[in-house]
This record gives sequence, structure tokens and C-alpha cells, in this order.
Amino acid sequence: MAAAEEDALDTRSSDHQEMVDNENELAEVMSSTATNLFLLKDKTKLKQGALYGKVKDTCVNLQKAVKGLVIFSPELEAVAHGILTNSIPPSWLGVSYPSLKPLMSYVYDFIARLKFLDDWIKQGIPNTMWFSAFFFQQALLTGAKQNFARKHIIAIDQIDFSFIIISDETKYDL
Repeated sequence: MAAAEEDALDTRSSDHQEMVDNENELAEVMSSTATNLFLLKDKTKLKQGALYGKVKDTCVNLQKAVKGLVIFSPELEAVAHGILTNSIPPSWLGVSYPSLKPLMSYVYDFIARLKFLDDWIKQGIPNTMWFSAFFFQQALLTGAKQNFARKHIIAIDQIDFSFIIISDETKYDL
């Protein structure tokens, strides 16, 4: 491997690790509503689950491998190739949400997901939801139904969702 590639790998893997670490502070959930319990679990899946651990561990080990402190495993070689070609490493995709983005866009998306969940924790339930940001969207919908059922003292199996399709030309206040 050329010295320029080694420097690029060391810098980029360090950058990826730092970006993920800086956005990974888990705030306390203030109430125990079903949607907040979902939020905590979803955030934990992203933060402490396999995805966060895989990104952090492979970036740290890649930096060590470039310096000659650990052996380049096939997994680290695949991560190095992904970083150099701006593609998501297969080992990350194996524990990730589906994504076809290039690597840098994927990392920014991952950070944005963590930030969205942190903002919800710190500022309360948002007026609109970034539905695809959630790891397990069905749990959010079930949590919303549970909250409604508890508030109105009705059985959860009697609750269903209805939707209104809004055209781009129509303006609604949320």
C-alpha cells in the first residue's frame, strides 16, 4: 500500500470515528411514554448496537493497521477499500439500515439520525417525524397507539391509523 493511501486511510478513518463519537451523546428520557421508550430503544440500537460498535471498532483498528500495530484482516481490507472508493464496507452494511449512499453521505446520514433522535430526547416530540430515521418504524407506530389507548382508556386493538394525502400545492399548518 502506498504511503499516500496509508495517510488517506488513517485520516479518513479517524475522521469517521470522530464524527460518530461527537454526535453520540445519549440524553435522558424525561417521561416514560410508550413513544419515548421506543425512542430510547431505537437510539440504543443505533448508538450501542452493532452498527455504532462496528463503525467505531473498524475505524480504530484500521488506524492501528495502517501504523503496523495490528494485522490487516480481510474485514479491515474491505473497510480500507470502502474508504478509498467512498463505498460502504460490507461489514457495516451487515449490521446497518438499508442504504445505497456513498460512504461519506452514509456517515453524514448516520450522524443526522443520531442527532434527530437526540433532539427529540432533549426538546420533546417533534411536530413532524423523519420516519426513515428510525431503525424499527413499526415500534414507533405501536408506541403512538399505546399512548392514545392509555390516554383515552380504550383497547389498543380498536385503534387504527388513517391517512390524508397532501398535495405539494396545498399548505397546512402542523
